[in-house]
Amino acid sequence: MQIAHLGWRFAEPHDEFRPLFEAVVRDAPRHVAWEFKAAKNWLILPVRLSEESRRNGDRFGEAQTTVTEDQDFCVAASKDMDLILRALEDAAPKAPSADKPPLDPQT
Repeated sequence: MQIAHLGWRFAEPHDEFRPLFEAVVRDAPRHVAWEFKAAKNWLILPVRLSEESRRNGDRFGEAQTTVTEDQDFCVAASKDMDLILRALEDAAPKAPSADKPPLDPQT
């Protein structure tokens, strides 16, 4: 099993989302410590993976290989990632449902 982490890049900056990601990373996980980083790429990753990356001269791939050797940690991080993704889904704006048409702004 690989170590769970999530990374993405917005086409345009969206700093208004930072508090949401920070809160989810702080509140949702139950098994390992997590952190949210925002730079060119935004990341949600276990603190251990981040620390290992720094120890490896910021070579993320090598850090992943090292952390992945601890399969118990990977399983725990995977469980947390499920919780993080659920919390993000719950926080997302709800799309109009198919059985309920969107409101007509002219009415």
